[in-house]
Parts: sequence; C-alpha cells; structure tokens
Amino acid sequence: PPSGDFCADPLPIDELPFSITETTADNTDSYGNPSPDEWYSLEIIESGNTLITMCNGGTDYDSYLRLLSNDCATEIAGNDDSCGLVSELSLFLVPGDYIVCVEGYSSNLGSYSLDVTHEPFEPGQGDYCGDPWIVDEIPYATSGTTTDNIDTYGYAVPDEWYQVEIDDEGLYTFSLCGSSFNTYLYLLAEDCMTVLAENDNDCDLQSRITVPLDPGVY
Repeated sequence: PPSGDFCADPLPIDELPFSITETTADNTDSYGNPSPDEWYSLEIIESGNTLITMCNGGTDYDSYLRLLSNDCATEIAGNDDSCGLVSELSLFLVPGDYIVCVEGYSSNLGSYSLDVTHEPFEPGQGDYCGDPWIVDEIPYATSGTTTDNIDTYGYAVPDEWYQVEIDDEGLYTFSLCGSSFNTYLYLLAEDCMTVLAENDNDCDLQSRITVPLDPGVY
C-alpha cells in the first residue's frame, strides 16, 4: 500500500505551516468510520495552539478528522461538521509525536485539502497538566481566575490545574462552591489522562467532588 494508507506508515508533516491536497478514494479503511483513511505524522517541538483544518474550500465530501497519539491507538480528539460537513480541530498541544487521521463520515470518501498551523505558546504555571499548581498542605484553599488561561482539556474553556499528593487513605472533598461562574471539576490520575471523578452543578452552578482516595498523586 502507498504511504499514508495505514497509521504505521503515515505521510510526514515535515514543516509547519503545512498544506496539502489529496484524496481518500484509493485508500483502505483501517480505523474509525467505515470509510477510507489517510494518515499523517505530526511532530510538535514547542507547546502551543494547533489548528488542523479541512475548512479551506478544498474538501468535497462529508469528512471526519481525528488526532491520535503516536501509538496509533489512543485518540486525543476528533471532529465532525465544524464548517458545514467538513472537519477541523483546534487545540493546545505539548511537545511530542502525534498522528492525524483524515477520513469520511460514515462511508464517504473523496478529495480534501488539509492545512496545519501551529503557534508556539509558553504557558504559565497551572495552565496545563504538565505544570500544575502544587497543593502543599491539606486543608487547602485558594482563589484565582481562569480568564488568562488556555484550554487544554475537557470543554472549550480555559483550565486551571492543581496537583495534590495524598498521604493517608480517606474521604477527600474538592470544591469550587462559591465561584462566580458555571464551573466543571475533574479529578484525574497522575497520568493526566485517566478521569477518576467529575462533577457539574453540585452546589447551584458550581462543582464539588467527594471521593475516597488511596495514597498517591492526583
């Protein structure tokens, strides 16, 4: 099979910004929807805002766009119908190797144009999971704002990240009650991927999680 037909042999996105016009008509289906796939490798050198888009007028079918980790198995994000029936992903990426999968919705196939741009951004502490604020003692209380932050997870709104190390097994409460806006709260494992608990609107429009925890980092 030609390069780009399978995730193990992707077409390289060798520089950014990147632009290409191709077709999935001669490809095979190996992932996602029952439609032919085209695969690209993407290396991110500096953290920043990345736009992966087919919304440039060159796509003539109902498309679907996915971003995977380099293991070809872990899907990071996906999009359908961002601009009409065409797809786009806009997200914050940290340095690493990624895989982009272009395919059709359902069994659709055809010609497409793909553009990838990346704007390096130096996040501040608390802006993403890799550089969280440290909860240095329990009980802990702080106040702040997400206004100047970026979106790296969950809903398309700015995030604030905290890391807490639990020494003793017990019942722990994480609360945003009293905040001035409609909040959402996640508790993740140390891998920054596994969601252990989440909550919306526990106290009016604010969020609170009460959960038993074993010793560890969260």
